[in-house]
Amino acid sequence: MIQIKSRINEFFKIEKSLMILVNNFSVFITPCLHKNSYSRNQKSPCSLRSLSPFSRGIKGDFFLLLRKCILRINLLNSFILDNKSGILILLLSVILFSSMSSLSKAQGFDWQTGGRMPYKIPVIFIGINAGLSDVSHKGEFNLEEDMIECCKFKDGTGSSSQFGLSAEYWPDGYTAVNTSLSYTTIKGSFTVRNSLPTRNGDFITDFGFNSTISYIEFEIGAKRRLFETHVSIGAALKFDVLLSGKSEYTEQAVSDNVPFEKRTILTGQIQNLQTVVISPSVFAAYDASLALGYYASPYLSASYSLNSIIEDEPWRRFSLSIGIRIFRNL
Repeated sequence: MIQIKSRINEFFKIEKSLMILVNNFSVFITPCLHKNSYSRNQKSPCSLRSLSPFSRGIKGDFFLLLRKCILRINLLNSFILDNKSGILILLLSVILFSSMSSLSKAQGFDWQTGGRMPYKIPVIFIGINAGLSDVSHKGEFNLEEDMIECCKFKDGTGSSSQFGLSAEYWPDGYTAVNTSLSYTTIKGSFTVRNSLPTRNGDFITDFGFNSTISYIEFEIGAKRRLFETHVSIGAALKFDVLLSGKSEYTEQAVSDNVPFEKRTILTGQIQNLQTVVISPSVFAAYDASLALGYYASPYLSASYSLNSIIEDEPWRRFSLSIGIRIFRNL
């Protein structure tokens, strides 16, 4: 019975000691975090002398270890507070660098197939293109009939259409190099009025020239995204290689004294067409995601031919185009 009673007393003593330990810990830990605020002459609550006899005795080692841990935390806290500006700059630099790295090959789209699936950001895309153009022709070239010059064409209107294959390569998330190979048909229509004096008054007619020229067009260029948007601007160089040319020459009566209403000039001709026509262009485009790995790029462009369309005489064209390219990644 005496042993049982002794055990019970020890149990209650341990329970009481644990309660005191918890109370001492709660009182101890708060001022320890601010230990540096005490001067040498002030008594710090972190000193072992300020602890209860129980703390200095049975549990003194525990408080020594606890004090060392708190002092290290306090030193770390002081370091962070003293160098908070540098640490902030470092964190911002890491965030900015990681953001730029994540965008460096993203083309502005999320190409990730799943949060847990490994993926490779695509940089090469292939697709198709199609476009229509409004064309203004400027020139000063002669129409000959039976080797005789009869009139000179200057201004004309026309249109063009094209379709073909395109490819884009993105070396980074904001710049793309693109190329296209297309079949292009360009139409032109010229009219010039001619007046020939006669005994019965002026002989007035309109000479007409209609042309249809087919090319294989090779285009190479580059574009740059504007800020974080999907809008881009760029420039390209077009090389139109001649496939075929079809021409029709007509003369339409204007005055009443003309003995015909309209005739086709079968022996009419102009200078030979150039084999290659070079045209620089500028364009603006918008890339729109269609599905994973697919995007469309509608565009507006303007181009002007550097060299003449025909040999020996000037004939150039200015084109305003609208079109679309559709790409998928490789």
